[in-house]
Amino acid sequence: MRRYKPRSNPAESSWPRSRLATGFVAIYRWRIAPEKEQQFREAWRAMTEGIHAHRGSHGSRLHRDANGCFVAIALWPSREAWEATDPDIPNADELRARMRESIVETFPTETLNAIDDLWDPDAIRSSRTS
Repeated sequence: MRRYKPRSNPAESSWPRSRLATGFVAIYRWRIAPEKEQQFREAWRAMTEGIHAHRGSHGSRLHRDANGCFVAIALWPSREAWEATDPDIPNADELRARMRESIVETFPTETLNAIDDLWDPDAIRSSRTS
């Protein structure tokens, strides 16, 4: 088990202590058939990469909650960008179908407008390499 190792001096962080946030977040939740989890993850990954490349999202992260549900948190520059349907991404219909085949239950989408941002982008980047 890896242990959390705090910065030796948080004041030396390169990110601001407080900054006004902009952007929009969509949170999706699904219960996935256990035998279809890999299929869902592959389709979700391809769909997310396509949405990022063709529709301007800031990407998404897939999580598993304590109940075993998959939770995707997608970052967008604005609600308007999230609501826009064009341009569609290559193979979107096929990817959506593969995701739907995997889903047992879909929960309501939650949406959030960011008002303050204290996420540390340096820590997120460094955690990917450690």
